[in-house]
Amino acid sequence: MKIRKVKKNDYLKIKFLFKKNNLKFYSLNTWYNLWVSLKLSKDKKNSLGWVIEYKKNIIGHLGNFISYYNFKKNKIKCSVLNGWVVDKKYRHTSLALIKKYFDQKNCDFFYGTTFNKDTATIVKKFSAKPIPVNNFTKSYYIITDSKKVLYFFFRKNFFLKKLIVNLINFFINLFLFYKINYWKKEIVKNKVVLLKELKPDLNRFLKKYSEKNKKLTLDTSTFLFQSTLKNLIARNKIWFFVIYEKNKIVGCSTCLIYKNKGIRASLLLNLVAENKASYRSLIKENLIEAEKSGCMYLNFKNFSQEKIRIVENFKPFIKNLPNNNFYYKSNNITLKKLLKKHSSWNPSNFDGDIIFNY
Repeated sequence: MKIRKVKKNDYLKIKFLFKKNNLKFYSLNTWYNLWVSLKLSKDKKNSLGWVIEYKKNIIGHLGNFISYYNFKKNKIKCSVLNGWVVDKKYRHTSLALIKKYFDQKNCDFFYGTTFNKDTATIVKKFSAKPIPVNNFTKSYYIITDSKKVLYFFFRKNFFLKKLIVNLINFFINLFLFYKINYWKKEIVKNKVVLLKELKPDLNRFLKKYSEKNKKLTLDTSTFLFQSTLKNLIARNKIWFFVIYEKNKIVGCSTCLIYKNKGIRASLLLNLVAENKASYRSLIKENLIEAEKSGCMYLNFKNFSQEKIRIVENFKPFIKNLPNNNFYYKSNNITLKKLLKKHSSWNPSNFDGDIIFNY
């Protein structure tokens, strides 16, 4: 049994490991983009992770890639933990993998998303801390098609299914009409523009937002992130909204279409604006687009408390997320002090490896 760095030709073996553990691994396209990104970094110390090899089989994997964040006027190098899985029989070797990850010396901070209870316990032993945002244990849903929500719950075919779904939908809309349709009352107070392609000024706006508000914000101009977005655009799985004032962007959002058990749904990936009115306008326009796109709901999660409070004005349904912890660690004393503050963070679904899973 040995631990070594991930190789480019490990893809099929790692994918098989994930499948054995009922998990989904990255697409081949994402895998190649990760390797291109590594080559472009020109940093020989960077690694895309480590595997545990036993009798020519891979029985454990922990992924690692580099992201950059803007903070004030500085660019901060982040090592993103992803794809951590070990066969059940060899789970005792998990500590050796995570030690390899935290032993890296060439980054400013470590960051990982959606840890479950067991993995969270392990990373805390290496002095990793949950990001100081309190609402990551809840997910917020605004329904845009109640009938599709019912088909999500009644996925199996049975006698008179269509009739029963229509009947239940009638009563749901009768008793929950106010809550389900409340979002439609919102009046858009800004000129919101729908984009189906990337614009360079979006990246510039996010960078200026970080500088002005002194918040840690992902640098979306990197090859890895841009190639991922372009792939989603090519598959018609993503849209962008922007708000312009005097030919300058003052707000933007990114939304993803995906399938949940075969039913179309949407997830807000990013939401940034300079005032509450712009936030509300962006949310309303994304809901309209989600409805037009045939999605059963628009999902909001992994945002700061300030943004969630605005979402709550739309009277969403709420679901608990027990395994959705985000952890970080920094060995830089100055950065460590800043990251302890809630006000330093601008979390979103752009963080970690979330976007690469679609």
